[in-house]
Amino acid sequence: VRVLFRVADRNSDGVISRGELVRALRETPELCAALGLRHHAKPVRQEGSSRDEFEALFRALDDTADGTVSPAEFERFVILREERELIGGASGGAGGGASGAAFAAVRGAATRLLFRLADSSKRGRIDRHELLAAMGAFPELCDVLDVPEGMSELDPRFGEVWDRMDADGDNFVTFLEFDAYVIALAPDDATAPRAAAAAAAAP
Repeated sequence: VRVLFRVADRNSDGVISRGELVRALRETPELCAALGLRHHAKPVRQEGSSRDEFEALFRALDDTADGTVSPAEFERFVILREERELIGGASGGAGGGASGAAFAAVRGAATRLLFRLADSSKRGRIDRHELLAAMGAFPELCDVLDVPEGMSELDPRFGEVWDRMDADGDNFVTFLEFDAYVIALAPDDATAPRAAAAAAAAP
């Protein structure tokens, strides 16, 4: 979720303004999906016929009505929206695994976004240099990959990560390889949302 938030927080001031959200929705399909806009041919706009729709979305995100969206507000909205969608679509009503499935859905969107950001050549696969550059530009990627920030290509830890990620040994990583690596490292999906909520509530 932090990855999606950071993409929207263009000026890195720790909150998302209306203008930032509009621009991010226009440019980031993964963010549209996480906010429940999968059915839109185009992202909502702040002006024109879709202004009311955008304002309703922003009000739902902005719990405190202070005109900005904090990381905690953003995370609550995204996770709860996924939970409602999963429960609503489950046969027989509620499902006990909704929280875990919601977290997995959001994590999937963030993983796709991280891969797209790393794929600077737009080839649908990343090489060692692209992965290293993305790790330097996006600390969240280091968190996802469970590696320290600031690693160089000569660091043996980077070599170990790359060798495990590049499952077929062709010196490129596809999205399927990247996704499989991230899933293998991920915490249990049922406990992760509760851990995230506890962290957000901590003083």
